[in-house]
Amino acid sequence: MKVLLIGASGYVGSALDVKLRESGISVLEAPCDRRSVQPRRSEIDTAHMTYLAGLMADAGVIVHCVGSALESAEYDARSIVEAAIRSGVKKIVYMSSMAVYGFANADLDEEAPVPPTGTHYSDAMAFAERELARFAQWGEVVIFRTGSIVGAGGRPWVQRIGALLSERRIGDLGRMGDGWSNIVALDDVCQAVVLSVIRPALAHRLNVFNLAAPDSPRWNTYFRDFALAIDAAPLRRVSPGRIRVEVFAKAPLLSAYRQLCELFPILPACKLDAITPALIKTFHLAGKLNVSRIDAALSVRWTPYAQTVQHAAAWYLAEQQRTVIDPDAVSCRMH
Repeated sequence: MKVLLIGASGYVGSALDVKLRESGISVLEAPCDRRSVQPRRSEIDTAHMTYLAGLMADAGVIVHCVGSALESAEYDARSIVEAAIRSGVKKIVYMSSMAVYGFANADLDEEAPVPPTGTHYSDAMAFAERELARFAQWGEVVIFRTGSIVGAGGRPWVQRIGALLSERRIGDLGRMGDGWSNIVALDDVCQAVVLSVIRPALAHRLNVFNLAAPDSPRWNTYFRDFALAIDAAPLRRVSPGRIRVEVFAKAPLLSAYRQLCELFPILPACKLDAITPALIKTFHLAGKLNVSRIDAALSVRWTPYAQTVQHAAAWYLAEQQRTVIDPDAVSCRMH
């Protein structure tokens, strides 16, 4: 079996590349296509589609795992579907996001409605899913709506959260941290994708799965456990007023300074992370992903939450100190 992996150089893609090869699967790599200008949704770049179809000619399965930094999800999905139809691919595995649900503090299963959210990324991912659904007429589609991916090298939910905790800019957020984290270990994401590739065809042509650890906690709990593991305790209680200052005053200033740095490279780089409105909404309102469907279909062996935090903290500390730290040495801090 040959798999074309689109986004092999990214955070998830590089780990997935290793896991696929360890499973005896031949991997063809395609880089992320980060163009500065994309065609409109109604247009297809014929040259690009021909290029993709050429890459797909020797592959039976397409795995797309380009990260959220790519702001052309809808364009990529349409191009991939058209190229896959042309090249005779049998299966597409696509990494989507829990962002398609928007912000709803409820138990979210795959049948939950996906309304427009008004945010570019969420609506783009929802559009991409609809595009992928068209391929079910020609082959099998597996869509993973991933939660907060935590693992070595994780920028959003490991490095950023660790920095914000160490700077005491987040902590116990009270009601503002009551959203569900939907944490999932990077290894579990890779495991789910590999299982979806090697398993025989599932019962349906179109399969949508939530992908988050069943024992993932609310954000306040993750903040507490991660702070303990990286020596950022005691956890500070952060008031709603302080969060408003971060979101509505500090975040715009940080954004403006980064734009200045792009114009004037001589300026020192800004190393602070912004707490954006979307981020604080996630902490406050994110619903819990129901994973009963993926449990029934793929039987993922989930990494225990405590172990996920332990390994993420070990990587974060090693990055901070530029030393290799044994994950087992960190575990005692969580108890």
